[in-house]
Amino acid sequence: MKCHPVETVQYFTFLSTIRQWAHDNLDPSYDSLTFLYTAEQSKGRWTSEDLRNYTAALNLLDENGKVRNELTGVSIRDAWRAKNREVNEALKALDAPDGGVVQQGAYTLYPRTKDDLDQERNRLKEAYRVVAESTGDVEIMKIFEDTMKMYRGMDVAEAYHTMDAPETVDEDMLVMLYNIRVSFMVLICSTLTSVAL
Repeated sequence: MKCHPVETVQYFTFLSTIRQWAHDNLDPSYDSLTFLYTAEQSKGRWTSEDLRNYTAALNLLDENGKVRNELTGVSIRDAWRAKNREVNEALKALDAPDGGVVQQGAYTLYPRTKDDLDQERNRLKEAYRVVAESTGDVEIMKIFEDTMKMYRGMDVAEAYHTMDAPETVDEDMLVMLYNIRVSFMVLICSTLTSVAL
């Protein structure tokens, strides 16, 4: 699937269709096709149906069910943020005294579980990636990558770099250094606030 990168989605869609046919017809090639399908999927491949589903998950379809023409990096990011916010609110509702249970007339609506919401968050992140990649726009991918950096947190190497600490310092010392700097910044902010008043 490396030969024609532009056609990768179409090729992967064909592979998915053939694999489904092999499954439905009990064809012996199903296992081999599933192995190939899984290997390609692990590389971030998606089918045209996946793209439609992900676009719908981010509410990026127009009233006719077609992908909106005016997709920009900002509109895709904002759609992802809005859906992510809904998941975060549902997670907060789980911590409420009633556990997020809603009474609607004669029906009791039970919230999704934390695992369901975590899976939804991962699905939305994948949707954002696929929709951004599908545009083929370098700027949109840059916005996606910058957004993911902001939300993913920091790995250990970035933490050492940010704290200007040599990597020979152990992680406990790095955490202590972080706490000292945060305490110092709080002290500075409270001092500036009292001076300003």
